Amino acid sequence: MMKRGSFDNYILRTDPKQLDSKFGLYLRSLMKQKLKNPQFKIPIIPGHAELARTTKTKLWEHNQMPAIYLPTASNLQVDRSEYYVKTPQEMSRYELAELEAEMRSINEGALEDDVLDEAQLKKLLADPEHQKLVQQLKKLQTLRHGVIKRYFDKFKFKKAHRNEIVQAAEETEDTLRGILRDEYVHFLDANPDMRAFLEQVNKDDSARV
Repeated sequence: MMKRGSFDNYILRTDPKQLDSKFGLYLRSLMKQKLKNPQFKIPIIPGHAELARTTKTKLWEHNQMPAIYLPTASNLQVDRSEYYVKTPQEMSRYELAELEAEMRSINEGALEDDVLDEAQLKKLLADPEHQKLVQQLKKLQTLRHGVIKRYFDKFKFKKAHRNEIVQAAEETEDTLRGILRDEYVHFLDANPDMRAFLEQVNKDDSARV
């Protein structure tokens, strides 16, 4: 389902033999009818019910919101399974051994930040694995900007929450700047309306003083 991008695409595009579900085939037939005829009215699906919009159900819906923001224009057909992180229960014994070794090295201080000289930096930038990680981080940078904007828009009129979001975002900027270098984009440059809002807030605060 992760490779298909959505539940609808999984039902519509998966081979019926691999789907191996009578209920899934039933949903597939309803989806195809709806695609052929937009006026087709979907019947009541067994097991489906709409809950009343109460404070309790609204809170549940809010808690079920996805943790990663995807821009509306993003192509949901792209395979994003590479960003899926396995839990220890899903790892093989070899992956668990690698995880244990990495955690041990962190606890022993083996991954302390070191200043690279020019030759080491040049070697690092030429490393294909490093270049691959930079490309992945560039993709995640866009998602990060979207997440920051989403929560900023939600709390921008609450000063304490707004300042906390901006401070948390600023604390990670130096790390991203050092890794992405020329490809780095500050979150305020990516969201100019956020910058304009903060500048207006600072101007209003100065006027009151």
